[in-house]
Amino acid sequence: MLCVCAAFASCSNDADFEPISKFEQNKVEYENNFVKKYGAIDPNQSWDFTSNGNAAQARVTRSVAPYESLMKAEGANFFSFCKSDLEAIQTLQDNSKNSCSYTVKIGNYRPVSKKVTASAYMMDWAHFFTAKLSPSFSCIKKTTQTKYYYYHLGFSYNGGEPVDMIANISVVGHTNMDYWYEPIRSEANIHRFTRSINTVNAAGNGVWYAYYIDEKTGNTRYHYTPITQVRVFKVQVEGEDERTFWGFDCDGDGIFTDVVCLVNDYTTPDPIRKRYMVEDLGSTNDFDFNDIVVDFVDDLQGHKKAYIRAMGGTLDFTLNVAGQKVWTKSVDGAKLANPITIADMVNTTSIDYTKVYDEVDVPAWNADANNISVTITYKDATTETGTNVYTIDFPEVGRVPMMFATDPIVPWMVENDNFPEWWFKNVAED
Repeated sequence: MLCVCAAFASCSNDADFEPISKFEQNKVEYENNFVKKYGAIDPNQSWDFTSNGNAAQARVTRSVAPYESLMKAEGANFFSFCKSDLEAIQTLQDNSKNSCSYTVKIGNYRPVSKKVTASAYMMDWAHFFTAKLSPSFSCIKKTTQTKYYYYHLGFSYNGGEPVDMIANISVVGHTNMDYWYEPIRSEANIHRFTRSINTVNAAGNGVWYAYYIDEKTGNTRYHYTPITQVRVFKVQVEGEDERTFWGFDCDGDGIFTDVVCLVNDYTTPDPIRKRYMVEDLGSTNDFDFNDIVVDFVDDLQGHKKAYIRAMGGTLDFTLNVAGQKVWTKSVDGAKLANPITIADMVNTTSIDYTKVYDEVDVPAWNADANNISVTITYKDATTETGTNVYTIDFPEVGRVPMMFATDPIVPWMVENDNFPEWWFKNVAED
């Protein structure tokens, strides 16, 4: 829990002190209101909540429960492809169907219609390979009131019992997630952790199995068969890269959707992704943190970009990286195909979480340092220097934030809907 430690600036009428500026008054009022709403701040509190943040300080929230454990690489796309790709996979699970095409609406508040095309085919299974597999869709089959099938993939050395996790099958970002199914809900869509798999060195000594655990009143019985084939699903959503899934038949019924995994190249590094949410101090009791929402991505292959996602404020701002201007609302917003003006509130009332309004290269971004800032042009208040321009930096540990960082899976808030108190107060999780 956040615990008490907050220090605020104060002013004095003594002749030895300069009168406090209107901006500083607003800033102090904002800080006081923040503490009143969310509680006083732990002096060690970091405002980088991402999986790339300081492990000792970063906090994982439950704001997207039960998907708080999303792995880094595909987490940003989960809500999108969960809805669009599942329909394709369900349609093509019939082995006689090899293609389909349909339209799906994506977006919570203002859905956007997108065309989806998909194909599927059977592929002979190679037991020795490298790949990143992310369990994305799975099923727990309830056969009677007390009997379930829990589906697994496992690797067996020299004919021994298959195991979910071995030395060469590692879970990205976690140490003890050793199952492929979702144990909470039947007929579940899941997206747990990516497994970085390398069984090449086990060639000649091991076999992959797709099997199930048959549970009834505490008794466990195993049934497993070596994998000989998988069903490959290729899904293309309009405007997005094609995604590849492998589907497995774990109970021998000829339906290859008991476990379905998103497949990525083993050698491609997981990109670093951060979403920055900013308050511009247009109000002193507004904590929706959607005045500026921008995603930063470093693909770790020489490319760094910033994506402008939402602008709930009506003040002009400039996004800076390492102290250098990279995007200004009044300048760059005006150049867009659908121009944005300073007064426009963008993507915070009817929200499309897939929308990107502009993108810009940010080669100087340092994800560890969070070296971004936002310069705001204030309408009716001067700063301590007598100007109406002030800069918001990424907050220091233990200070009241006007900006914080999350994984891009965390949605920003609807206009005038403050982040809930429990969001900031959740305990840290591994």
